[in-house]
Amino acid sequence: MSSTANKLVQPADIQATLNKIWESLETKSVARASLFNLIFFTQKNSRTPYFQKIASKVVEKFPSRVIFISVDKNAKEDFLKTEVSILSSSKGEFDVACDYIQFEAAGASQARIPFIVLPHILPDLPVYLVLAEDPSKEDPLTLQLEQFAQRLIFDSESTDNLPRFASSILKHYELSHTDIADLNWARTESWRDLMSMIFYSPQRLQQIQRAKSLNITFNAHESQFFCHTRIQAIYVSTWLACQLGWKFLNLRFDKDLLIFNYQTPASNVEITLAASDIATLPPGLILDLELTTLDSQKFSFNRNREQIHQITIQISDATMCALPAHYFSTKVESGHSLVKEIGHRGTSSHYLKVLQQITQMQMLGIC
Repeated sequence: MSSTANKLVQPADIQATLNKIWESLETKSVARASLFNLIFFTQKNSRTPYFQKIASKVVEKFPSRVIFISVDKNAKEDFLKTEVSILSSSKGEFDVACDYIQFEAAGASQARIPFIVLPHILPDLPVYLVLAEDPSKEDPLTLQLEQFAQRLIFDSESTDNLPRFASSILKHYELSHTDIADLNWARTESWRDLMSMIFYSPQRLQQIQRAKSLNITFNAHESQFFCHTRIQAIYVSTWLACQLGWKFLNLRFDKDLLIFNYQTPASNVEITLAASDIATLPPGLILDLELTTLDSQKFSFNRNREQIHQITIQISDATMCALPAHYFSTKVESGHSLVKEIGHRGTSSHYLKVLQQITQMQMLGIC
């Protein structure tokens, strides 16, 4: 991924400046392309560079017009700064490139953002809005930007209270009737696919309904951009419980363990989320999952710490131990989860069920 130098311009000169940049590239093998409009909205903070990196990653896969909006809540002066550039990625003999427009605002100038952004949304193309801030803390500017979008993509890492986040997302969905998604939910897709594949048959479903315990280990190592590392593990465990019709009873903290209790048709099942700290792996990454049934059957899923896309599957009981199988998950690199969410249509009914369940877990608090 490469880009031209950012050019500071007045809002009224955005399109004219972009046209001049494209004119300068006419003699080069550069093709201009846009599949959709991709708008980012974030407060200016330590996570802003992370979302800028994500924007570049998405454009590598799906060329689009990127509009990146950041608001500086700590600035003492009122200002509006606009920059434009071109992002390009190599596609064989030529480069595919697209427009990149950045807005940074503070004070009263924030109110101008929707009016300045609207003329630069490419008509007849979908609009995807990535909201990097906690939706439970309503912002008038966020609400205005949402009206431009056909799909809202949230980031649950932004919240310090997951049940409150879940309630807010459900409210957004009910009021806006806009498709919604969550980057952390997308990051769990590989585990959801794997569990669906293993427990696809009536026999396997009968076995998992007799679950006695489920232990999930996740990487609790925090980074500059991620500190709520339990969320992906909570999503996977809650998804499994919802799909199997287990009834949530309670949860408790036991030192570093988060323990959920559910009622199942056969008995009660205890789900334990355990933290591991590995600095070389992505924060929040689910490392291992082990399920044991009342009949002493054991299903173990262990991620290779050196080749993290590989998961080893081991199934055993009191009399049998099957040969290990290997599953290769999708990439977990920065930006890939957003690429997947852009590729999906509609709103996941499974995700909505998970959110509804999480709203009952008020003790979760900070995740």
